[in-house]
Amino acid sequence: MCAMFASPIQLLRPLEVFDLQVVMLRSKGFIVLSADINRLRLLVPERPQRFLFMPSCCDMRNLDGLMSRIPINGKIGVNHLKLEHACAVIETPIEPYLLLGVDDGHDRPFVSDSSYKDVLIEGRKPFTIFMGTVYMMLFPHSKQNLALSGSRYQDNGIPRLLVPRHGGEAELCCYPNDEFPPDWGIPSFESIAT
Repeated sequence: MCAMFASPIQLLRPLEVFDLQVVMLRSKGFIVLSADINRLRLLVPERPQRFLFMPSCCDMRNLDGLMSRIPINGKIGVNHLKLEHACAVIETPIEPYLLLGVDDGHDRPFVSDSSYKDVLIEGRKPFTIFMGTVYMMLFPHSKQNLALSGSRYQDNGIPRLLVPRHGGEAELCCYPNDEFPPDWGIPSFESIAT
């Protein structure tokens, strides 16, 4: 008689998730030094929570290169922004770090500029362009469009990471803040561990 039930799903422990993220980032061409891995392994939370390993932000200097590391539907991501017009409005370390308490924005729709302020009132910080692109590299099957309100573009516009639902490629772009469809989320995090 054969078993009618599949074995239960085993969830990865936090250190296994950490190791998997390091492997994925290295496969995307990021240089992740052993010293940084060892330092950050000690900061991985013991209780399960969503976190991201953030590589050195020196890779932020090439938005086209970052987007090319996000293959969705067999197509590489496309950048429509010029780096000289983009800036982060939250402070982040230069060396690799962990984002703790990550929320992908699925339950936090961007409906206006006040949506961004609500994130701050709750003591959370919104994703920057770099955080959003790294998130999509690590979770390419996410279907959540991201309002990257931890960054600004040109005249205070909020950069967006568009995730195609029916073919096409991921796009990094910026439109006027009043043109956000209701399915855009504001990804955020609780804290940074260095």
